[in-house]
Amino acid sequence: MAHSRQRSSVGVEDAAKSLPDAWVVRAEKNGQHESLNFRERVASINWNDFPNPFTHSRVALEAHAERAGHGPQAPRQIWRFTHDIPRGALIVLPRLDPQHQGEVALGWCEGSAYRVPDAPDEEPNLRLPVKWIVTDMPRIHFSAATKRRFINPHDTVSSIRSPEVVADILQHLPREERRDEAR
Repeated sequence: MAHSRQRSSVGVEDAAKSLPDAWVVRAEKNGQHESLNFRERVASINWNDFPNPFTHSRVALEAHAERAGHGPQAPRQIWRFTHDIPRGALIVLPRLDPQHQGEVALGWCEGSAYRVPDAPDEEPNLRLPVKWIVTDMPRIHFSAATKRRFINPHDTVSSIRSPEVVADILQHLPREERRDEAR
């Protein structure tokens, strides 16, 4: 009996290894940057008052957050967005725009994050190239565990670690756009 459990857990581990990285990236509190994200084919975050995360250390971002009265989450999220999301990751954008509440957008990260140094103050200056596959998938199609992942946000940027949630999201992509192997 113990042997079959061990073999079963190895099978689950192997299946999880074949799934791509997956990240939730929110387009501001009320979805105000969603149209920019789709038009520019990016995911973006808006912490324009922070130093450039490509030329400053994580420690420098943390020191800035403390001086500026930001919580400790902001520098971690900036760092994760600019340094941790790999090419080929699945990007999930829960729609918060009032016309699209209850929907999510799904896409594939196509490259490294970059900074737009001359972005207007009202636009996010940190962006990640994304090929958006679906921009209006109703949340109702997903499992309860997956919906909780979209609805209960703790961060603007967060990784999805549950293989079951990632698999649930992938099955809703058009077959020709599914990626079964990590990139």
